[in-house]
Amino acid sequence: GKSNMRQDQLKTIKEVISAKSGFEERNLMMDSLFAEDLNLTDLELGEILTELEEKLDVEIKVDVEDIKTVGELISSFSDVLE
Repeated sequence: GKSNMRQDQLKTIKEVISAKSGFEERNLMMDSLFAEDLNLTDLELGEILTELEEKLDVEIKVDVEDIKTVGELISSFSDVLE
């Protein structure tokens, strides 16, 4: 769950989302929707996931279509991070 994630890992996730979406990190909420709120396509979200898997050195087992919000993305990474 969320408690497994370190602050630096969380910051990395928000930095990558921020860079790709153009939204400042402080404006990224757990319930921010990638498509509707951040105007990101599934392709762009896929690029975010790939970049985060490389930076955090993990592989998540979630399809892009199943991730709708920032919180869901964070959860999918916290599930696999030690």
